[in-house]
Amino acid sequence: MAAATLLLDANDCQVVVESGGSIQAAIGTAANDTVICVRGGIYYQTVSVPTTKTGLTLMAYPGESPIIDGDKLLPGGLPADRFRSLVEISGEGTVFDGFEVRYSSARGLEVVASNVIVRNSAIHDSWDSGVIMRGVDQNNRVDNILFENNRVYSNLRKVRHVPVIYRGERTGSGPLDWFFDPEVTWDNPYWTGKEADIPETALNAIAMTFNDDGRTGRIYASLSLIHISEPTRPY
Repeated sequence: MAAATLLLDANDCQVVVESGGSIQAAIGTAANDTVICVRGGIYYQTVSVPTTKTGLTLMAYPGESPIIDGDKLLPGGLPADRFRSLVEISGEGTVFDGFEVRYSSARGLEVVASNVIVRNSAIHDSWDSGVIMRGVDQNNRVDNILFENNRVYSNLRKVRHVPVIYRGERTGSGPLDWFFDPEVTWDNPYWTGKEADIPETALNAIAMTFNDDGRTGRIYASLSLIHISEPTRPY
């Protein structure tokens, strides 16, 4: 099990990331079993502890509160990025202590290693899952994970904004000659960044783009109960 490191004062910090600095750069240059302290402030960056780094401790500087903020843009907006996390822990024996992780455009925090401690942290307002712990071996398991004194809330924000979208097919030439089959849905779009956080006041004015397949010129969004007759720019 990873050592339950408890910082009593700043003298315990072996590496200090100053506000505005790069947490990832500190991880990249640190030796294994290093205590990295992060000063208070907002860090608009992703953080990844690779498998080659073992026994690292990432902790808030004593008495301060660092925030890792995806700004609804990180870790990315491409379809494949929806499987990524703002904080990814793959190094065995990592301690992650005292952070706020927020506004990921995908997942919040992911642990893919054994003997890891995550504590005294808050993970919230992720577009997808807040916390994921999974293995990478054939049994898809990890061992000895301590998840202690954390707050995980207001994640899966996508369910608030992504409507069910039905494919519309023209049945004639008139403006109402459309057929929407409830059994045939549009490929679920992956919304991210500013397009993801639709204000409550705009829920009845959702605009979407889609590729023309030669048959479809209109879509029906069940959440907002509106018809869109022509492709428009994203909201």
